[in-house]
Amino acid sequence: MKLKKTLRKLSSPFEASIDYAAEALKEADLLSLFRKYRGTGTRPFYVEGNFREKLMNVLQKTIYYDVPHFLGTVTENHLGVMKAIVGHLLHSKIPTINVESMCREWGVGKQKFYQLLQTMEEIELVNIMRKERVEKPFSKGVI
Repeated sequence: MKLKKTLRKLSSPFEASIDYAAEALKEADLLSLFRKYRGTGTRPFYVEGNFREKLMNVLQKTIYYDVPHFLGTVTENHLGVMKAIVGHLLHSKIPTINVESMCREWGVGKQKFYQLLQTMEEIELVNIMRKERVEKPFSKGVI
């Protein structure tokens, strides 16, 4: 799309072959273009530009306008906790959350914290990976 070049259309997804890949690579440096695409966003943001700004706007709208419909009772502090969770996960090498620490830091009870996480998962803001067997669903460990 960026180079305004058209590659030969595959007749089926199973047709992909070394020959087709070689043809495509002659037309463009696909790997560098793909890296740039990943770094500047996905559709529709890629073609519009300002990826980070647009993504932040989507995050803000999701948290401030969508979340209250799911939770009912929500305070500004709860919304701040959700933004902190997203920020923490974005900058973590290992995306885990220390429940005790975040509850203490933000002055939120564990029950409400887990409710916030569940809501974030329901609106697909985060994806929580659960252990298969959990004896205590609201443990003090990490998520």
